[in-house]
Amino acid sequence: MIDYEEMNKVLGQADREFAKKVPREPEEETISDGEAVEQPYVACMEKLRRTREYIEHVQKGVREEHDEAVAGNKSVNKELIGAVYGLALHTIIFPVICWIFIFNHVLIAVLCGVVGVFWLFSTFSFVKKVLNVFTTWLVMKSEPGTAAGEYAREFRIPAYSVRRRQCEERLQLLQDRLTKLDMFERQIERQWGLSNADYEAMVSLREIPKETETFSDKKEVTLREFREWKKQRKK
Repeated sequence: MIDYEEMNKVLGQADREFAKKVPREPEEETISDGEAVEQPYVACMEKLRRTREYIEHVQKGVREEHDEAVAGNKSVNKELIGAVYGLALHTIIFPVICWIFIFNHVLIAVLCGVVGVFWLFSTFSFVKKVLNVFTTWLVMKSEPGTAAGEYAREFRIPAYSVRRRQCEERLQLLQDRLTKLDMFERQIERQWGLSNADYEAMVSLREIPKETETFSDKKEVTLREFREWKKQRKK
């Protein structure tokens, strides 16, 4: 008669010997060689999803700040060009008109003289405005290390180049955390969970350092303010 019990033992031993010879898949090696899974798959994936949503929410806000800095950098250029163009028209149009008509009639000459007085005052005011716009442009587009950059730093003015660079560094930090989350997601799917240590490391990605530097709402600088500040520095 066939001894089935003995045959099962022999077959079981043969299976075990065969299993030792067959190379394991990399995923199986990772599971067996890694730490014990202590946090279940569902809990890990839910926490990962919430962490990713939070980081992406912060990322969206920083990207908006970056876009505002880029747009502001362009707008301050347009303001300066517009002010210079307006001054050019102001100083050219009236003298040309007067030159054309001043010799036609004495009343026109008198009228041009009266209007010319007001024109001189308005021109002085216009020049002052252009100089203030230029000073604002100088400070808002300043780089660290320059006089305008030091002024912006001292009065916590958000110079566009500095603000843009800070946003880019913060966006890179957030992207690095999202990349780590992707790695954790693959690890969760491979191991069907995480160890407590890996779980805590994944959760800690949500703890994003806050910006230490704050800025004021001041975005306009007059020539007088800037010159007085430079005089104070020289004392």
